[in-house]
Amino acid sequence: MGSPCCIVGLGNPGKKYEETRHNVGKKLVKWLSRKWDIRTDRRGRTYRFGKGELGRRAVYLCLPSVFMNESGKAVQGIVHRFRLSLDSLLIVHDDADIPFGKIKLVYASTSGGHRGVASIIEDMGSHEFTRLKIGIGREENKDLVEYVLERFTPEEKKLMDEVFLLCEKAIGVWINEGIEKAMSLYSNRRILTC
Repeated sequence: MGSPCCIVGLGNPGKKYEETRHNVGKKLVKWLSRKWDIRTDRRGRTYRFGKGELGRRAVYLCLPSVFMNESGKAVQGIVHRFRLSLDSLLIVHDDADIPFGKIKLVYASTSGGHRGVASIIEDMGSHEFTRLKIGIGREENKDLVEYVLERFTPEEKKLMDEVFLLCEKAIGVWINEGIEKAMSLYSNRRILTC
């Protein structure tokens, strides 16, 4: 079996934020937890997690229990506890600069202004990890902070399973064939109905 990998879904804790655009990374990891039958009910100090297998590789699914801008604390704890190398880490988060329905895989990239990612880069002292950005788009003339803390529209909600299926395919390639192959196939993919 290959070395373990870890998928971390960023978001804010609490019911108030659960369905917001900013929590789409956390929402995807919960969706994968159900789909792959990996329960995330074990607890670390700043995160919940579960462990399973995908193909011949051990996979951790992790959900930080801290606020988005403190994500680095949780990721630092996760990497330390499971003795992970940074190249076995996948951070999933929202991106307002990418249209809804589109995803993008990046490696060793800047935070792009995302506070959760900035916190991880700062606390880990490195940006050399993979990120799966899930596009949430943005509305012109609307404050970005206000926008990301809103819920998805009913039309967007109907398409979320398709977005998550696309994410699952990208993650599967990343786990089994590596970042370069995954990026070549999923670096700027969108669901067909968009």
